[in-house]
Amino acid sequence: MLRKKGQKKEKREEEEEEEEEEEEEEEEEEEEEEEEEEEEEEEEEEEEEEEEEDDDEHCSTRKIITLAFDKSVFMTEIIVILMDKYCILHGHSFGTLFSFATISVMSAVDLMRFETSFLSTELKFFTT
Repeated sequence: MLRKKGQKKEKREEEEEEEEEEEEEEEEEEEEEEEEEEEEEEEEEEEEEEEEEDDDEHCSTRKIITLAFDKSVFMTEIIVILMDKYCILHGHSFGTLFSFATISVMSAVDLMRFETSFLSTELKFFTT
């Protein structure tokens, strides 16, 4: 009887020790996962900051152009002036800038309005 009780106590103690070890391992794994997540978040924040810095370095004109397209297609003359300014400042051809800035934003009708407005502005520029 005493042997059985002693064996039961030993088994219980062993089981408790195993459970404690498992819990400690789980806690360590959770801590490692949290550290990895924190590192990933820090890397993402750094990447976002770098992207923001790149945007600021290029020119705020690009942001203005994009916002203008998003908000209103009736601002085409202002957009043309801004895009023309951007092209002059950065040495881009207007066609390249036009294609990357407008394709996804404007409908076909709006695109025709914009092209018409640009052509009239361009003609005024060359005739004066």
